[in-house]
Amino acid sequence: MTEPKAVVLLMVVLAACEGAGTPPAVTRRDSAGIVIVESSAPQWTVESAWRVDPTPVIDFARPADGPMYEFFRVIDATRLRDGSFAVAEAGSAQIAFFSADGRFFQAVGREGEGPGEFQRLTSIHQITGDSLLAFDYWQGRITVLDPGGDFVRTLRPFDPDTRLWRIHPLRNGDLVGVLFGDLSDEASGPHRRPWDIVKLDLAGQRIDTIARVPGSESFLFADGDARMLFPRTGHVAVSGDRIHLGSADSMEVAEYDTDGRLVRLVRVPGFDLRLTSDQVAAERAAHLPANSPQYVKDLYERMPTPETRPAYSDLLVDAAGAVWAQRFRGRTEIEQPISFEVFGPDGAWLGSIRMPRRFTPLEIGLDYVLGVARDELDVEAVQLLRLHRG
Repeated sequence: MTEPKAVVLLMVVLAACEGAGTPPAVTRRDSAGIVIVESSAPQWTVESAWRVDPTPVIDFARPADGPMYEFFRVIDATRLRDGSFAVAEAGSAQIAFFSADGRFFQAVGREGEGPGEFQRLTSIHQITGDSLLAFDYWQGRITVLDPGGDFVRTLRPFDPDTRLWRIHPLRNGDLVGVLFGDLSDEASGPHRRPWDIVKLDLAGQRIDTIARVPGSESFLFADGDARMLFPRTGHVAVSGDRIHLGSADSMEVAEYDTDGRLVRLVRVPGFDLRLTSDQVAAERAAHLPANSPQYVKDLYERMPTPETRPAYSDLLVDAAGAVWAQRFRGRTEIEQPISFEVFGPDGAWLGSIRMPRRFTPLEIGLDYVLGVARDELDVEAVQLLRLHRG
């Protein structure tokens, strides 16, 4: 039996009115030349959500036996343009190179202060022309390698008294550097040392200051400082000619251009970061082993009780320009799988994605995630996992 036309028409009108009264999940507005993108709900559905296949496409620890397939303190990895891979190890102070199918073929570097040597290797970056930049935090030095991994030159952008914390390459060949700012107030208690975000050229010369962001949060006392409960820190991620900065105070990321102009704010208003009293108590206990001296116990008792957790503990940008904000995990939560809130290239909140247990991503491509897996004994394995984009 068919519905009367009047009833069908009424149903259509009611559905249209209901849709008209529902606020959009993503709103965009312009404020003094800054685009503000706000999301009230994720865009992914069950069918469209991205996922990571836990079965490795390549497991770099398994193609063959030998010490070259054993990893210790991997701190960075990248897939090169010819399909091969470079893996940076803090443990050996070396950069190991692997073929497209995960076969080792050479390693460069060693511990030391000479050309091509490292004291604390912290990151590697591929730049225009297929050269590779290796950054040594302790020496504040950048080592340039050619596409074959051979040493080209070193750059020391600043004098030893100016601590360069990180570097990120821009598409035009310049670099974004992170510097520790000055402590303006050394009174005891909670403190966030600022970070200066600066632009450098490949000769190591400072071009401009882009922004200042709140850095790492710590608790200062007479004899030093201590890690806060659920500490916030600043975050920097660079993609092409865009610089993404965040304080982790809320689910918000600011986007700057290479001239230091704030061009976009991406945020999720009201994103739930609340902590329960039980979570704070468990975190405080996790910072205090049974044999902790009394002054350490007193110190943590004096620390303020946080009401919210940091929004994220890292920022990554994938090959398509999507921003991945890694959800913060406290010490009591560290065995939980890493998860991300993902924002599309247009700034819309897409949704959440979880990594396999004990896997830490280092680079995200169009269809892969490159990172480090650790087994129950904390033995490391570099792995390439498949990323399915819905």
